[in-house]
Amino acid sequence: MKFPLLFILIPFVAFGQIQIGQTIDGEAEGDLFGTNVSISSDGNVIAIGAFDNDGNGINSGHVRIYENQGGTWTQIGQDIDGEAIGDLSGTSVSLSCNGRIVAIGASNNNNNKGHVRIYQNNNNSWTQIGQDIDGSAAQRFFGRSVSLSCDGNTVAIGSNINIANNPVSGQVGVYRNQNNNWVRIGNNINDAVSANVLGTVVSLSDNGSTVAIGTPFDVGDGVLSGNVRVFKNQGESWVQIGNDITSEMVGDQFGRELSLSGDGTVIAISSLVDGVDENNQIGEVRIYKDEGVNWEQIGTNIVGEMPGDQFGRGLSLSTNGNIVAIGARLNDNDNGISSGHVRVFQFQNDLWRQIGNDIDGEMPGDQSGISVSLSDNGSIVAIGSNLSNGGKGHVRIFDLSDTLLTVKEEQSITSRFKLFPNPAPSNVTIELPEEQAIVIQDITMYNSLGQRVLSTNETIINTSQFPKGIYIVQIRTAEGIASKKLIVD
Repeated sequence: MKFPLLFILIPFVAFGQIQIGQTIDGEAEGDLFGTNVSISSDGNVIAIGAFDNDGNGINSGHVRIYENQGGTWTQIGQDIDGEAIGDLSGTSVSLSCNGRIVAIGASNNNNNKGHVRIYQNNNNSWTQIGQDIDGSAAQRFFGRSVSLSCDGNTVAIGSNINIANNPVSGQVGVYRNQNNNWVRIGNNINDAVSANVLGTVVSLSDNGSTVAIGTPFDVGDGVLSGNVRVFKNQGESWVQIGNDITSEMVGDQFGRELSLSGDGTVIAISSLVDGVDENNQIGEVRIYKDEGVNWEQIGTNIVGEMPGDQFGRGLSLSTNGNIVAIGARLNDNDNGISSGHVRVFQFQNDLWRQIGNDIDGEMPGDQSGISVSLSDNGSIVAIGSNLSNGGKGHVRIFDLSDTLLTVKEEQSITSRFKLFPNPAPSNVTIELPEEQAIVIQDITMYNSLGQRVLSTNETIINTSQFPKGIYIVQIRTAEGIASKKLIVD
């Protein structure tokens, strides 16, 4: 174990997720619609990128924005097309909180200089705000990643190749809208080491004052180990907050995706490789909290299901940092090879626990989960499947409300059920007050690795069958789910 046993990962299935409205399909085969998605705070508006769309020339790319109108996803305004052939517009997309402003990256514009355009919804027509924000020179791939502040007035832009500073080192610039003119805040954030590819992914806090930057190919702790840094705007200068957040293993590609909480104090970070076998690409996600001096991990690593899943290729954190949606685009499930899936986890009582069922892709090869985006409160998730229907791609949106357990609900149940004796040398009894007429529907035990070791309806468990250590006992009732720590001695 890399981390203390106090933090235990345990999955559970509550109620099912419900799809909202119809599946939103791409325009044409090969568009790769859904490679990137971004949803508004309330989950009613979604921006979807299709960077291989040919609307303004081959691979010019486009973005479409939809609104939930009475349970039907209806396109708002026109397609926002790329400027020219080969632009790959829609490489990255980011919506403001109210869904009325969208930032769009076109990383291959103008001989791969790249640029970003920001648009506003004016009477159901998308009108550009200010000038194009252009890359500084050819082969910069400016716009590889974008992230908007909540009000849409600040944008962080990643350029994951920056030859002027150091070959393939990358850089990030943050810009503010000043009277319809995008003005850079402070200096660009650069990487001093070549080949690190800083800026592959960026995430901005709601107020635009904190930016997280992923460098998945950082070589500081080993080849392709990866690295994440967080910076805060202090007097128009970008100052690093806390330590570098680094991977422990060679080849992890730590920082391949990341997502920052609204206040910038919690961050979810994925590695497409698990750090044990760099070829298996099972993937994992770690969540960290700013503790004032350093970033400290909360909970254990959330690990993918099977080798090759690329768990963490899609990643989105709720505004409060307590709910995370994770896509595994190459997962093989009952719907076929590489159909993909998404899992959603909630953090309560120091535990990351799966809520609801796996949300599986529909068909073999769909690669569902290549992109995910959560509403502010984590109750709605958008999921991109860019290779469905011959690469036409589609997006589905799900309501997770019935799967979420509030802190108050869990604390209420937890306070009423007992485990005794604890520590338990041979048997443990699970008890709820009879006068409250709460019926235990089922009981599950998990070991310190988050693996299920027992499922039962019996309230007396023979613990002598288990090795000594720390376990989690989870009960499910009609009122909800609750868990307690058990020590087998």
